[in-house]
Amino acid sequence: MTDGRAATRRLDWRECFRLACWAVPLAPAGIVLHELGHFLVGLSLGFPVRLNVGSVSGGPVIGSAPDQAVALQASSGPLVTVVLMVIAAWGLARSAASGWAFALAITAPLRFIVGGVYLFWVVKAWSEGTAFQGTPNFDEYNAALAIGVSPTWLVAFQMVGLIIFWIWAVVQSGFGGRVARVASVLVGAIMGIAMWMAVIGPAMLA
Repeated sequence: MTDGRAATRRLDWRECFRLACWAVPLAPAGIVLHELGHFLVGLSLGFPVRLNVGSVSGGPVIGSAPDQAVALQASSGPLVTVVLMVIAAWGLARSAASGWAFALAITAPLRFIVGGVYLFWVVKAWSEGTAFQGTPNFDEYNAALAIGVSPTWLVAFQMVGLIIFWIWAVVQSGFGGRVARVASVLVGAIMGIAMWMAVIGPAMLA
């Protein structure tokens, strides 16, 4: 399993445990690195940014800061996440059995799911013959507004890319026990994020 090609293999509880163990630190690490991207860009632009457990406050806001500054800070976190996805893809391409690469591939882009929630409400409003009336506040939406493109189309493009990436990662990792493999990573991710948000993060950022 070192030639980077997906192969059929039997999944046992030890591999599930190994994947969950990888996900426990990688999931919160992905959050921290994503937010550090926002923090460092906001800091470099001269804004009084503050790094919180799962977000960054004090950065540029549409309407009260130049659009370029808003676009740069809003896109910096997602760009860090994309870099993590590239690293995960590299690891899986080198070895389909790489536990850390598979766990990173599943956990790193989890934050992008908020775009799927946004699209759901947009489609729901469209199906009811009404205009979407919400005021979202997430990275891709703010970046799209700042650069003058449609948030709906930008997020739709992102979600298509995310789905393709996840499918590739699951297939690349092997054909045996796909559901158990993904479930193990998600269980580990939930545990890791919960520990970061409730215990480790507040203690480190107090």
